[in-house]
Amino acid sequence: MIKIKEISPKSNSIIPMMEMTFVYDYYTNRNLPIYFDGFLFFHGKQVGRIVNGVTSQELRLKPDEPDHYHEEVYFKCDIELSNESVSFIHEKRNLLPNQDVGLDGKIQFRNLKFYGADIESRIISEHIQVLIHSSDWISKFAPILGLGSFSIIEVDHTSLFSSLRDEHDKPLFPLIWSINDSFRNGDWIEVIFNSRRLLEMAKNQASEIASYASNNINTDEYGRDLNALINSGFQLISKYQHTHSRKKEEINLNVTRSDAQMAFYLSMSITAILNKISIEK
Repeated sequence: MIKIKEISPKSNSIIPMMEMTFVYDYYTNRNLPIYFDGFLFFHGKQVGRIVNGVTSQELRLKPDEPDHYHEEVYFKCDIELSNESVSFIHEKRNLLPNQDVGLDGKIQFRNLKFYGADIESRIISEHIQVLIHSSDWISKFAPILGLGSFSIIEVDHTSLFSSLRDEHDKPLFPLIWSINDSFRNGDWIEVIFNSRRLLEMAKNQASEIASYASNNINTDEYGRDLNALINSGFQLISKYQHTHSRKKEEINLNVTRSDAQMAFYLSMSITAILNKISIEK
């Protein structure tokens, strides 16, 4: 079975390319690989060609080993793409719940097979699966492959272990992890639900925010405005869990990725500034 060790965009190419390293169990008592190539597919369409496939280590034939003997061999290759295939991958991944890029393909190994004094050339075909997580595609692949740069919000979870806690004095980081996992898995409703919970807990920090604004920034306005922002965010996200507004108007909100993204980014942004306040107060 082929095990992917690393895949990354190739920054020194004038055409969109990726480079990949993987390991494969080889029966080196009778076979020696010469070269390999192949194709990669996404949503049933060919999007890439595997080229320059070679071993990344020195090999020697081991005829004295038993027939079942095999060893892990490291291989490396390039993956040629096109501007059209990169755009196709990016557009199709936006339709997936978790937006990961899962590529399927076939690799053909050219081998020399040894039968005593006789040698023959053989082709072995193997299936390959390549997974590029959504966060890696956005942060690492998209800029180099010519798609442009995208924003990703980062919150230091380590600092949150002791700084932010709920009304039962439990840390908030499990809730933050849950929001991240739900967003990656495309569970938009769960993102909304947990973001609302987080903002509800953030509302309990109102006195700490006011004290921080007065003592550290020397103005009460900052505290009032930040507390108002948290309350407004909580009220807005709460609309997704209610069937009617306070004016008894029927609410019909279809939760999509964009809605979840808004709630996700808002809750992460509030969490980041609360973390700063808890450290500096």
